[in-house]
Amino acid sequence: TVPIDLGYPYTKAEDELVWKRSTVTIIKQKKGKLVTGKEGDVEDNGSLVLHNVTMEQKGEYSAEVFNSGGKQVYSVTKNLCVREKVSKPGKPSFTCSDFSVKLTCSAQGTSSDIVWLKNNKETKKTGTALILKLTEITAADEFSCSISNKIRSAQRFRKQHPQQLPLNLLSILAGGGGLFLILVGVLVFCCFRRYRQNKNRFRGRSGARRHGNRVLGPFSDAQAAVRDICRVRPRAPARPGKR
Repeated sequence: TVPIDLGYPYTKAEDELVWKRSTVTIIKQKKGKLVTGKEGDVEDNGSLVLHNVTMEQKGEYSAEVFNSGGKQVYSVTKNLCVREKVSKPGKPSFTCSDFSVKLTCSAQGTSSDIVWLKNNKETKKTGTALILKLTEITAADEFSCSISNKIRSAQRFRKQHPQQLPLNLLSILAGGGGLFLILVGVLVFCCFRRYRQNKNRFRGRSGARRHGNRVLGPFSDAQAAVRDICRVRPRAPARPGKR
């Protein structure tokens, strides 16, 4: 519901009020009696009320007030701007490499602004994709993507469930001017957990894996973890053949 303020000390019992959209009369009220329009579309103070506003309702609205003698005592013209609703976000996605993680924030339709946040604080990073070096982040960091325009907003949250992989996604529509957040979560946190459970597979006594005389490591915690979650496994040494 959107009220368009009349901006005049209208006396309902005495005055005549006319509201028009462009050149079409949508409200006519004379001495408290509604001649054109329906109840609920005009307030007692003369303000116009629009319900379930859509893009088609944008445009110019004008009002006139006449006194009991039929003389115009007030007129005003106002322009209603309606912005497109922020589209619901798609499912957040990520890709892993040996040294970085790429987070992708996507939404259908048009959006005014896309901003990335780190631990609920805005960064200078913008755009649909964010590439993070493993040396730049820790397991405690949380990243989010904000997609918004000046009018509408929605949210998508990613909760942390340490015992569950992959993480579940919950979509929540925010009310009243919040930001549209896609909480991507901490991928490295998941990577580290998986790595700790399998560290004996990735680390030898000396911190390196060997195949014959060729060194396949050493693997840092971050590198080994990312390899694991992306399902990239170091090739196991070949078994010696029977002689």
